[in-house]
Amino acid sequence: MTEQKLVLDADQKAVVEREIKSAYSALATLLDWVKNDNLTVEMKETLPSLVDSYMEGVKESIGFTGEESEREKEMKESIGQYYQNEVKELQQALANQNSIAGISANAKLAFEKIDKWWDIEGFDYIREKSITANGNVELELGFMIDSLTSRYSKTPVSDNEMLKTKVQYLTEKGFQFTPKKRGYGLDVIDNDNNRRLLIEMVKQVFPTAKIFQFNNYLRRTNNERDDHFILRGVEVMIYDLNEIEALEVEEKYFLINEDDE
Repeated sequence: MTEQKLVLDADQKAVVEREIKSAYSALATLLDWVKNDNLTVEMKETLPSLVDSYMEGVKESIGFTGEESEREKEMKESIGQYYQNEVKELQQALANQNSIAGISANAKLAFEKIDKWWDIEGFDYIREKSITANGNVELELGFMIDSLTSRYSKTPVSDNEMLKTKVQYLTEKGFQFTPKKRGYGLDVIDNDNNRRLLIEMVKQVFPTAKIFQFNNYLRRTNNERDDHFILRGVEVMIYDLNEIEALEVEEKYFLINEDDE
């Protein structure tokens, strides 16, 4: 479906251009004064008000009404329906904890908790997850070293001073990574130290869990000295689902790795 184009007359186009240029100039001035500590108490009110007034001229010229488009309405209805279904599923699960009807919603809740734990405390990616016929949770924990980011925080400078990258956080825990080389990212080395730390990490939150297998492969580089066996996955079985229900994950925020940008 082709969307209808809005065609403005010469006067409307001129007004839009004039007001946008004026708004841009006011914003540029505001940015310059903020960066150089020249913003006064009076002008902190005046400049944003000017920008607003210029944008009012733009809105008037293009016929902006502020009404929701049909697409926006559909998206809101879709999102609302999604959350209604989520609530309905959870309510049904609570009402049917001992019935087959509650299995799906309870499994979803369980995996969401595990996902959050591995995202924050571990390596962000779970390769496989399932519930066995015996009611045990089977996982293959994977490895991604991309940092979570606080780049959209309202206090980005303070964050840079206080927060760590995900790699720093994991390194302080004792994990060892491959050397950072041009064209090669960081990977978790398959060695006794990292295996021991992973076992401890899993057992700390899931005491009944058993680690059955570590999967690895050889990462080849242009220099044989930089070749390493790295971890690809860790196969885990959790036998007591009450441990998942009791899992509490502390929220943490990490800076993005500057070297990755």
